[in-house]
Amino acid sequence: MKQKLFILMVTLMLIFCNGSVLAQKNCSSWAEETILFAEKCSILTPENKWDYREPMKRGELVTLLLRTYENVTEEEIPVAQTGFFSDASKDATSVYLLGIMNGVGGGLFSPDTVVTREQISKIILTLQAVCEERELVLPEAYYNPLTDFMSVSDWAKPYVEQAYNKGIVTGYEDGSFRGDKTVSKEEAVALLVRCVSLREHTEKIPVSDTLFWDIKDAYEAGELTVNWNRIQGENEYRFTVYEQRNSRHEGDIPPNEPKNYTYTKENSHTLYLYPNRTYRLELCAGEQILTKEFYVPKLQLPDREELVLPETKEEADPLMAEVTVPVWRMKQDGTKYESQMAVTVQAKLADRIVKIFEEIYQGEERFPVKDLGGYAFRGGTSEHNWGTAVDLNANENYCIYKDGTTVGECWEPYENPFSVTPYGDVVNAFEKYGFTWGGDAWNSTKDYMHFSYLGT
Repeated sequence: MKQKLFILMVTLMLIFCNGSVLAQKNCSSWAEETILFAEKCSILTPENKWDYREPMKRGELVTLLLRTYENVTEEEIPVAQTGFFSDASKDATSVYLLGIMNGVGGGLFSPDTVVTREQISKIILTLQAVCEERELVLPEAYYNPLTDFMSVSDWAKPYVEQAYNKGIVTGYEDGSFRGDKTVSKEEAVALLVRCVSLREHTEKIPVSDTLFWDIKDAYEAGELTVNWNRIQGENEYRFTVYEQRNSRHEGDIPPNEPKNYTYTKENSHTLYLYPNRTYRLELCAGEQILTKEFYVPKLQLPDREELVLPETKEEADPLMAEVTVPVWRMKQDGTKYESQMAVTVQAKLADRIVKIFEEIYQGEERFPVKDLGGYAFRGGTSEHNWGTAVDLNANENYCIYKDGTTVGECWEPYENPFSVTPYGDVVNAFEKYGFTWGGDAWNSTKDYMHFSYLGT
């Protein structure tokens, strides 16, 4: 069957594409797992280039209904030689022949009309009955605790009641249903997943005598998933990540310790690429080895242009905001405990600073913070004048100027717990959100305590 061949092709595309369909879509956090599951069932495919928070249209819903029907029943979809509707594709005719959706009258289907909550209640119940090869029986009388149930259209009341009682559709927190409200694409997908028993497509990953992987030629910072095939007679796949900072001080900062992973069942590896690094990936199976090296540049964020760079303290003070961030503190005996600290930065960066320290706080290192400095109008060209720089544990992350002058006492990564490490949670979090680390950013000064948003 052609459509089953299409599903198989789509599934293989999902296995060997650069990231899932979900990574290319916008959706609410609550819908992420549902959309991912719908991908695995081939209800969603790469051609669904949607913002899932937007309203679902009738023509868009048709495609999902047909894929759902085929997934559940494994039956061929009826196709008419000519379409019944003058304004829609033959898919609309197919969903009509199945008895799941009707037209709007006058030979029209109205594919661009959005779907409401009461309309989809009927559609979902009908789809469920068709997939289960049974007649849809509606209640003769209805009672419903929804506060606005009587405002639902009369024709829709039995469908809404049954869909609500089955737990397929739900009301809002205030007890209302809001039947005339439009349904978003992510809500429609959730209803499809909820109303029938979908099957994930688990076609085997191709087996070959030659090892190959799906990997891009150029990279930007962010999450990367690498997929590979299985080769005859090999059950162990070794994946290694080598990481080196693109430092201005060659030799001062050695490569990170290689990270080694061994897989026996899985055929993919996901890692986060941080800015300002060079990575080399290595995949081994038996005697076969694949390698790939690439450079990840610093982040160039458009909102940098929106920052205000005041020339005087009087201009700077009103632009600042104090934020409280979670931190780990450390007692003299080495015991770490949860705490909070305040830092003042330019208001436009406040949310970004909070996210950075939340990631540091949640990191495996539980990095201890002794002191934290942000905005301080000093004159000259220091980013502290603008509230776009942060200093962290100044004594243990000293600054060495070109003439040998130092501020602070030491920088002892991997030995002193208050010293940041080149590949640790602190540097990773700041660089992930667009900050530059002064430890290897410039040819002269080495400022290990300093993180600046504009790179100075």
